[in-house]
Amino acid sequence: MLAHTQAIEDVRGLLTGLGLLTEGAGSTGRLLDLVGSAAATGRRVHDAHVVIVALAHGASAVVTDDAQHFIRFAQHLAIESLG
Repeated sequence: MLAHTQAIEDVRGLLTGLGLLTEGAGSTGRLLDLVGSAAATGRRVHDAHVVIVALAHGASAVVTDDAQHFIRFAQHLAIESLG
């Protein structure tokens, strides 16, 4: 099992080469619209949030290890599977 201190150090290392997308103004309203139109509940609300942030930054796809979680959002952007 990976020690939490090593996990933190690994994430810090990843962040040096990656940029994280942030929420913009109005994302809450867009999230509520998407949750309503996609009938997202529970964990799918978090997936909808990922989609909204990606769209706000001009992304054309979400890359995930569980494409099934995002399939309901496929009309908004491409869903690419890691597997």
